[in-house]
Amino acid sequence: MLSASIYFADIGANWEISGSPLTAGQSGIEIFRSSQLSWSTRKFDTGWLLWIGEVPDPFEQTDVAKLPEACRNFDAAEGIYLIFREAGQLVEMVRTCAGNCPIYLARGRERFIATWRFEEAVSALDRAVPDVLMCQRYIADGMNQVRDQIIAGVQMLWPAERALVREASIEFEQMPSPLAVMSAQFADRAVATEEFLRLVAEAMSENVARANGALVELSGGLDSSCVAFAAALLECPLNSCGVIHTGPVGAQQSGRRNEIVELCRLRDFTYPAAKDLTYQSLALPGFGITPFDEMYRLQCSNLLEVVRNEIPELDLVLTGMGGDELVKDNALYRAEYEVAGYTSSSAVVAAACRSDLFMRLGIWPKSPLISKPVVDFCRALPGKIREDRQIHKLALVRAGVSDAFLFPRYYEHFGYVSDLSARNFDFDDYFSTSAIHDWRIYDIDAVLHKAREATLYGFTPELRTTLFFLCKLEAVLRSYV
Repeated sequence: MLSASIYFADIGANWEISGSPLTAGQSGIEIFRSSQLSWSTRKFDTGWLLWIGEVPDPFEQTDVAKLPEACRNFDAAEGIYLIFREAGQLVEMVRTCAGNCPIYLARGRERFIATWRFEEAVSALDRAVPDVLMCQRYIADGMNQVRDQIIAGVQMLWPAERALVREASIEFEQMPSPLAVMSAQFADRAVATEEFLRLVAEAMSENVARANGALVELSGGLDSSCVAFAAALLECPLNSCGVIHTGPVGAQQSGRRNEIVELCRLRDFTYPAAKDLTYQSLALPGFGITPFDEMYRLQCSNLLEVVRNEIPELDLVLTGMGGDELVKDNALYRAEYEVAGYTSSSAVVAAACRSDLFMRLGIWPKSPLISKPVVDFCRALPGKIREDRQIHKLALVRAGVSDAFLFPRYYEHFGYVSDLSARNFDFDDYFSTSAIHDWRIYDIDAVLHKAREATLYGFTPELRTTLFFLCKLEAVLRSYV
């Protein structure tokens, strides 16, 4: 949403606020350029504030003292307030409950940085060094909804959180523990599937209406297909894109996707999944910048370039992130070291990872399946309709898909792309010099031994995952330390 470099000496200065970037002295606040974002400023007795969000300032008439609580409970749109309090050189940052965009904070060199770009946050530090514990968790568990990041001194401000930034410290307030909606029973003649798609459509309706060019990420799975049908309810021109498997699985995927494309009247674009290799892409410029990333970033990035060549005005992508988590028994699940949130941390993290990919191409991402009204509605459903993702399947049946769509012969999964990449990658050479080894973060030799054996016996999904996060962490650390 923003890239801000703010010197503490400039907090109480007269800011130039006529356009982006907002400036004062050496400080600047650049707002992500998108048809999807609005911003405004206003003054109050002891300072001024900046709002950036998907809607105009929703609390324009609210007293500043009550604004943080109101903002943190607001779930209709993604947004953030920066409240400049001239007394005490304090900046208060508050996020709404809704959110896809990562916001990193870091403090140093007489300033602090708040940004969606990881590399900008690292630049605030006097010296970049790994946070060994967070690096070890990254290798073991992948990306998580955590405060401290893999570079010591870089922290994340998550949705519905508050941060008080001073020269000496940054204090965080987590999202208050949410009240979990309990499962209920249907009333007579209830049609949950219709309401499900309506709520998904409502979560993205204003975004689609504002868009110059809207794109649905359509894998052909249940989640993205539901998003496509919900978007079609809005009766606006829509496009779709998908990374396509090889062989008979790809033929099946293409057939299933074509059903959705035809029923929703989408203009569709595709890209072959096996054309680019996962591990090899980490050596490319821009692929070792952020730890919050998409495993198949290169394929997705190349697909988006294909779309942009045909639709240069493209400025909005709709994803199916968070669909699996809607029907989990424990929809609030998170590891004990993760911060609080209103839905499963894996859904929030997946949306944040996708955001970096899209925003670097100037495209605003929207993940309607992680909107709180959708999450709460699915929590309230009877257990039987959540089992085996029946709510998704029944919604698609009502929308008109075939039986073959719902009961495919093959399991469509991108693991084979990772396996192909692993079989063609020299892990020994890649780790011949290693920041992970030098900082004693992980026993590289043990996993390299398993990788050598795997060239004969095959790479298990668990080994491929460990190797990816090791390689990704190594690429990021080499960029900074």
